Amino acid sequence: MAAGYPAAQITAVALERGQVASLDAWLQKWRQRRASDTLVQHYVLSGLNAALIEPNAADLPAAW
Repeated sequence: MAAGYPAAQITAVALERGQVASLDAWLQKWRQRRASDTLVQHYVLSGLNAALIEPNAADLPAAW
């Protein structure tokens, strides 16, 4: 929204499961293609990004 995208056209979708289960799923799915340490770094960064996005998600209009 800060970039000018209309709030009415933004839909926030939050999916969450336990941190251990999520990281395990990442490692099981992607370790064939990327090193485990890289996957862990990306997992941590995705969590940090979610924390940055969450306060703005409350400002979005409800889709239902």
